[in-house]
Amino acid sequence: MPRKEKILVIGSEGMLGSAVVERLKQERLKDKTFELFTADEIDCDITEREETLLHVMSIAPGLIINCAAYTDVDGAEANAAQAHRVNADGPEHLAEACYNCGARLIHISTEYVFDGQKPAPYVETDEPNPLGEYAKSKLQGEKNIGIFLQDCLILRTSWLFGPRGKNFVDTVLRLADEREEIKMVNDQTGAPTYSLDLADAICRLIHSEITGIYHLAGPDYCTWYEFARYILDVAGKKLRMTPIDTAHYERPAKRPLNCRLDCSKIFRDAGIRLRPWKETVAEYIRNFKATT
Repeated sequence: MPRKEKILVIGSEGMLGSAVVERLKQERLKDKTFELFTADEIDCDITEREETLLHVMSIAPGLIINCAAYTDVDGAEANAAQAHRVNADGPEHLAEACYNCGARLIHISTEYVFDGQKPAPYVETDEPNPLGEYAKSKLQGEKNIGIFLQDCLILRTSWLFGPRGKNFVDTVLRLADEREEIKMVNDQTGAPTYSLDLADAICRLIHSEITGIYHLAGPDYCTWYEFARYILDVAGKKLRMTPIDTAHYERPAKRPLNCRLDCSKIFRDAGIRLRPWKETVAEYIRNFKATT
């Protein structure tokens, strides 16, 4: 009888990591051919090289899914060193661990590696040009993985929302309860992506042989203002919003105006396409925010 493959999910307590773990647990009920292991920061601090190598070697997984990240875009401007430790050094340590034990790696990256100046959706071969420290650290993470692995799978996604994590949907619903009026950016465009859908796609990709960089996000686009307007409509909440340009909304970190990702490559190579954002926002509010 062949040895069961071991799958290790890093960042298992975060929004995406917890969704991946739950999806894999469901898969385990039907498929007994793999073992599932999880690790959060307490179990394995990926910023520490020796700790990471020892932890991974103790499990000897066949696959690592890295969902761990420093995601505070504005906070990264004041805490650049920590952002780079998590988003750049961490993936490098995991890649080295994968190299040592012969494991595959699926790593999650971001649309923020681009500067947002392109008038069309970004494809995987477009040249990155990150604007802020968060974006720079994520791009460096992609590059650092390549020091040890040439055949891993890097997935760039965008505007992630879902249960068990700070996200835009929750923020808008909270503001609707706290305020009567807010200003909302209306010149940044991207694709809201449901964490449960992304987790499902990642689990499907476990059985795929594709490697390299792929874009994987929602299939249609909106601005933050349009996103917020729909959230309020679905939730039946009232909040007056004034659309503004990014130039009039000062934040510590610069953000790309165009966050649109062209996801046709992963559909062509793996048959994966995520659901439209309006459908998933309505599902999220209905299933997880009914009491807000």
